[in-house]
Amino acid sequence: MWQFNPSSWVDGPPGTGTVPHAQDFKNIATDVATLGGSLDGAAYPVTNLGYLLLNRGALPGSTYTVTAASWSSSGGGVATFTIGSHFLLVGQLISLAGATPTGFNFTLVPVTAITSTTVSVAMSANPGTWTSGGSIEADGVAASTGIVKFDSNQNLRMYGTAGLAGWGRVIFAVGTVSLTGQGASIGATAILNAALSGLYRISIAISVTTAATTSSTLPSVTIGYSQQESGAAISVTPIASSSSNSTSNVQQATLVCPVQAGANITYATSGYASSGATSMQYSLHIDVEFLG
Repeated sequence: MWQFNPSSWVDGPPGTGTVPHAQDFKNIATDVATLGGSLDGAAYPVTNLGYLLLNRGALPGSTYTVTAASWSSSGGGVATFTIGSHFLLVGQLISLAGATPTGFNFTLVPVTAITSTTVSVAMSANPGTWTSGGSIEADGVAASTGIVKFDSNQNLRMYGTAGLAGWGRVIFAVGTVSLTGQGASIGATAILNAALSGLYRISIAISVTTAATTSSTLPSVTIGYSQQESGAAISVTPIASSSSNSTSNVQQATLVCPVQAGANITYATSGYASSGATSMQYSLHIDVEFLG
């Protein structure tokens, strides 16, 4: 189980020992804890897992230039800003700076209404007539179906159709290999250098894509890494070589490896053979995910 606790993070630029947009992540934690979600991800197809899906323009730190602004007394006071095409959502926290007059400026206020080119927020006091300037920044994320929730202990949890659907795990895809038209064995090659110690799930598929004229051997696949605690060099061969000379020859394997930070995860193929005028060719696809 992941614990995500941004409460003590300090905002700042990269390379300074601080976390860029730390306040934005705090806002996300507050938003999803308060607003929750309502739908699991059964259509993916998985059940009792939620997803935090953000369009690029809704990510914390995304900015939009204000080209027009107005204020209305209706509903207790509403300010509306023209920003062009956007991805902001009702309920999302935004901030505005640089507008004239300054009464239009605000910090961390939820969006109350949107159109394809405008956003509105509650503003009780008349700020005056807008003359120029202003940049809106996306800070938090609004609730949506299948959303992730932080509980009172800042543990990441997922919502399902009946409310909180149990503990969830955040999985990151961190490396991939996609090779086609291979006609030889491949020496040890790094997929990635592990940034964090922990469990990595490695999924492999190797397939004959062109059969040889006479016969062939689809090579074995070997994965190498350094064991998480001891640092010992580990070599595992989850897929053995296969002599089936057919494009229906597809070999698959998935393994979970405890990997030490700073070590390479590598792959290699061995035992390729082909006989006849047409050489056998194969494809190799590998995905690596960090489980935690």
